[in-house]
Amino acid sequence: MSDQIEADATIASVLSKLKNPERYVCGVLKNLYSCRKAHGNTAVRIGVMGKGMMPYYRVIFDAEPGKPDTDDRIFAAFFDNHTPLEWMTTEANNKSWSTSFMTFAEVQELRSKVRPNYGRKTV
Repeated sequence: MSDQIEADATIASVLSKLKNPERYVCGVLKNLYSCRKAHGNTAVRIGVMGKGMMPYYRVIFDAEPGKPDTDDRIFAAFFDNHTPLEWMTTEANNKSWSTSFMTFAEVQELRSKVRPNYGRKTV
């Protein structure tokens, strides 16, 4: 069995492998929010070349299922939630990225799994 993640992996499918799920998901949401603010919608693909412990991710907009990202729809790519990957944003590198993506709302739902008390008021 290979440790490499599947070609259609998403953050949800590697959640149990993440080194620090809360930090990762919250960092992704921060960058998705910036894209949503600029473009009105956003999604995220993860890099599939590693083991899924802290995969690179690419923030995109106007994503369509089954269609690769094009340079004009790539907002940014990141390593370790804050380091931009300028060299990994081009269309030529689509094989490095998952064929599936998650929307902003789907990643928000994951936050409740990694941070169960988020948004709850304590008495």
